[in-house]
Amino acid sequence: MSDIDSYGGKPLANINLWELGEILNRLNEAEARREAAAKHAKFNTDRQVNGKKVLKMDFPPPNPEFSKLKNAIELEIKRKQSNV
Repeated sequence: MSDIDSYGGKPLANINLWELGEILNRLNEAEARREAAAKHAKFNTDRQVNGKKVLKMDFPPPNPEFSKLKNAIELEIKRKQSNV
């Protein structure tokens, strides 16, 4: 189980199912934007900028707290759906 049990200062158990779904959708959208950003040329190829060679950059790894939060929300949604 995740050690994250709140979102926006509010315990996940106190957030209704609809709101949890909206939060999860926003997290999924953020994850998709991150995936798209990882494909940007500055992370994948050396390139020329103003006549100078610029080496590709290392794309930072995902924040582990993001994954923990997403997993905790998914678990809370499953818990609430099983109680309906």
